[in-house]
Amino acid sequence: MAPSARSHRWFVLSLLGLIVVPTMALAQDEPTEEQLYAQFQDAYRIKKYKIAIRVGNQLVKKSPLNDIYAYNLACVYALDEKTISASKWLKKAAKLGFSDFTKATNDVDLVSIRMDPGYMEAIKLIRKNKDEGRTGFAGKQGRTGAAGKIAKSEPLIYTSPGHVRTAAAPVVILMHGWGTVAEDILGPWRETADELGLILVAPRAVRRAENTDGYTWGPVEEAEALVLAAYEKVIKAYRVDKQRVVLCGFSQGGSMTYYIGMRHADKFSGLIPMAGRYESAWKVGRNVAPSQYPKVFIMVGDKDELLLDSQRAAHALKAANFKVKLRVYEGVGHALPENYREEFRKALQFFWPN
Repeated sequence: MAPSARSHRWFVLSLLGLIVVPTMALAQDEPTEEQLYAQFQDAYRIKKYKIAIRVGNQLVKKSPLNDIYAYNLACVYALDEKTISASKWLKKAAKLGFSDFTKATNDVDLVSIRMDPGYMEAIKLIRKNKDEGRTGFAGKQGRTGAAGKIAKSEPLIYTSPGHVRTAAAPVVILMHGWGTVAEDILGPWRETADELGLILVAPRAVRRAENTDGYTWGPVEEAEALVLAAYEKVIKAYRVDKQRVVLCGFSQGGSMTYYIGMRHADKFSGLIPMAGRYESAWKVGRNVAPSQYPKVFIMVGDKDELLLDSQRAAHALKAANFKVKLRVYEGVGHALPENYREEFRKALQFFWPN
């Protein structure tokens, strides 16, 4: 089956899928929240913490109720060894409802303030939020803006014509690249789904990508919420083989695949990051044994700017006891190889030999 016209459009738009700082608006225009967040991420990645602090302060002014922005600002202040400011913003995040106690207590970015009384006070508040089931900006239901859209977002679900609803089926959760949509990444997988009886689930990002007709995942926490919501919906609506659930993504979606797949390593038997950026700061979720780690099948072209990231990811994940296969495609840039269907089957065979 040839890719649909929509699928062809996905290959073209995939060239835009790098997680790069979007071009800033002209000087007289005020940058959008999405642009600022992209600037923040990029400054953080290259360890320009003073720039990240400046941009982070702009973000919290734009969205003063966003506990995640406050938490991230605390992290970059801590990395810049501004202990008082780091503790102040961590407490602010807690007061806004930040409740990820595991993340806050294990985050290597906060190491420099671990002995600070302000940090300890903030951690108590975060623990209280967790125990009481309190949620911050990203978790509130019905809030206007991105959080409200997350609550209402319905993933795209595809089952093959011969699917038997009462039979346990393997699932592939698909995350599209920057500037594209759920249909664009689901299209190339349809033939493989029909052949192997897969259920395909493509969460829908809720933030518009600048100057495109597609979307961006935004903060990693938003992407995580959308993927977990999609996971819960499919296991409630269908009989799912929970030992055969794969997370896959292209470009920005590939980066989110690393992040979410590692944080929730016990939920997935395989990860397929395709041309995604890898961050060494991303860690496996707490209380997940190496025996539960998913296998990782990395796909990248040898002409892709993210080749080095992919090689670095393979090395780091192997060192962390993941089973990894790195596939590098000759002559391919930021796109899928021509034999992508064959590669999808190889990935699933790597995850599920039997």
